[in-house]
Amino acid sequence: MLIKKPYLMIFWFLPMFNSMKTVSYAEIGITDYIKYVQLGLALSGLFYLLLKSTSVRLSLGVLFILLLLAFNMLYSDIREYQLVAFLMGYGLMVHIIAKKYPYEIWSQYYFICLVISWFSIIDLISFFILGDFIISYRTPEVMGNGLPRINTIFDEMSHQAFFMMPAVVFSLVNNSKMRYLLLVGLVSTMSVAALLLFTAALLVYLRKRLLHNLISVVPLIIIISLALFLGSEYIISKISGIFVTDALITGEQKKSVSAASILLCFEILRNISLEDLFLGYGFFGLAENVPKLLYNSDLYSYFEMRGSFDDPKSIGIFNLVLYFGLLQCGLIAVVLLKVKKYVNDAWLYKLVIFAALLSLLYNSHTVEYLIHLFFVFGLSWGCTQSPSEKVFDRKAEIVSNKILNQ
Repeated sequence: MLIKKPYLMIFWFLPMFNSMKTVSYAEIGITDYIKYVQLGLALSGLFYLLLKSTSVRLSLGVLFILLLLAFNMLYSDIREYQLVAFLMGYGLMVHIIAKKYPYEIWSQYYFICLVISWFSIIDLISFFILGDFIISYRTPEVMGNGLPRINTIFDEMSHQAFFMMPAVVFSLVNNSKMRYLLLVGLVSTMSVAALLLFTAALLVYLRKRLLHNLISVVPLIIIISLALFLGSEYIISKISGIFVTDALITGEQKKSVSAASILLCFEILRNISLEDLFLGYGFFGLAENVPKLLYNSDLYSYFEMRGSFDDPKSIGIFNLVLYFGLLQCGLIAVVLLKVKKYVNDAWLYKLVIFAALLSLLYNSHTVEYLIHLFFVFGLSWGCTQSPSEKVFDRKAEIVSNKILNQ
């Protein structure tokens, strides 16, 4: 597979890779320097694109969303201007890349997913031969059935699964030659949250094929596999007791962080006013407002003991509502819906935003927000075919809306 303009990966993938390795960087004490590297990559990418472009290609709707997000973040704490500049600069940069090189950014993303899948197989084989991973720095976490959980270049298994999800769904729906390789890369993470949400994505995007071809072998295998997976002891043990307060508080130590986040979400919902829910607390305003909100809560001492008030993190999309409020979240949703008609591939646009929303349901801090920024402002505008290129690794013929309308 020939990757055109590989230097673009320095700008859009290297910042994400640095965020994937935060734990590794912390162990060698260079975390403080990485934020300057990240900002430098985003700014240099923007400078290069502006230098190479006779005109800046972007969507006014996307620009409006980025300005709205930046205003909210700076209003809640102007001292965080460096982080805001990096996040907004990265979002704008990947959007400009996608507008100028839509086929290339999709091809490069797909290629990286294939590489990660091969890495997963290498780590899986090395575990059974050497008892350890070759690529991943983490000590293998072995499940009850003797299989390890794979995370390769990522700090967390769920991060790898969410990153690969659009490529895997897309390849399965369109019968790509590498679809099963990509599936191995996702499933080998054994992230329960990611696999549950991946199941939802498959049901949404494979529903027509499942409904119209129930007598064929492949859809039947998919249905049976999903049923067995969702009913397995591994899944049930992970989600049992999730809505029982006592079970969360007294649960296993390794689940204590997730338990605190789930309970924090419940308590905030019980105590928050409609005004705060509508307007939000600002991106950096949770640490100041959440302790005040829950001062009279029966679980206040528990959250204080867990350190939940130091950096209050709830779960899922509710985090976005706390940051920006229902008003801004609704406004952003409307703009994203309206700009769909300007993208290169409407189906891909819906898929990657759907995957981003699925991952938000689990954890809105996945890879320091960069996966979501890349998906929503970059990959969602990508194109699976350009007028001068054939679709690689595809049997189905899918062309962009622009080509179809000519």
